[in-house]
Amino acid sequence: MRRIEILLYRADKQDKHKADDFIAAYTGMFPCNYGTRPYSHVEIGLQQSCGNVRCFSSTSRDYLLGKNGTRWIDKPDLFENPDRWDVYYKMATPAGIELMEERANSIVGLLYDWLGILGFAFPFGILHDPYRWYCSEAVYYVLTGKRIRVSPRRLSKLIKKMGFQLETDR
Repeated sequence: MRRIEILLYRADKQDKHKADDFIAAYTGMFPCNYGTRPYSHVEIGLQQSCGNVRCFSSTSRDYLLGKNGTRWIDKPDLFENPDRWDVYYKMATPAGIELMEERANSIVGLLYDWLGILGFAFPFGILHDPYRWYCSEAVYYVLTGKRIRVSPRRLSKLIKKMGFQLETDR
């Protein structure tokens, strides 16, 4: 068995990225997100056979460098501010991990979906680019094989229903 990790980033008003504050605050207004922590970003971490964890998501952080969108990153490189991340985990078979890796690799390199993020402000997701991905949408797809509109805050509730547990000994 190997670990699947869902790594949720908590927005912090001292953070230099104001988009984090906006995403966490805005998605916190939806009734389905009441009682959730102010998450603004999410990654899925898949434990490799060697024990290392590779993380996958879509990010806008490197927009000016032309590297925004879906990508893989090693977990140590992701944790610039480790105290702002909540890590939920669950065990999976190697075959289950391989299936998730295949899903991630099928969308790796696609651009970040800014319209999808703005689409949370409009009904029925009318702003959405089917060829671009935002973080929680990509993570949910890798995890389940289904593409739905979901915020990091809503995803935090869904993964608990799937049996993920908060890692408390970090």
